[in-house]
Amino acid sequence: MSDYMYMLESHLNPDQNRVVAEAQAAAAQANVNLFLTGGAMRDIFGGFQVRDLDFTVEAPALKLVRAIAEKSR
Repeated sequence: MSDYMYMLESHLNPDQNRVVAEAQAAAAQANVNLFLTGGAMRDIFGGFQVRDLDFTVEAPALKLVRAIAEKSR
């Protein structure tokens, strides 16, 4: 698992790493599984610059949205 975390953290810029960390924290608070998906994963594994972040949740997305809204108050 640590190899994947290194790969993720080393391919994202500081702002993207912050967004991922905040999304992870909100997902944990909401007890929701969160996955980084799509073009970001393609770019990371292909060694390209990540231009956008796509997330998939394994629950109603509104649950995560509420947790993010609570953290931003």
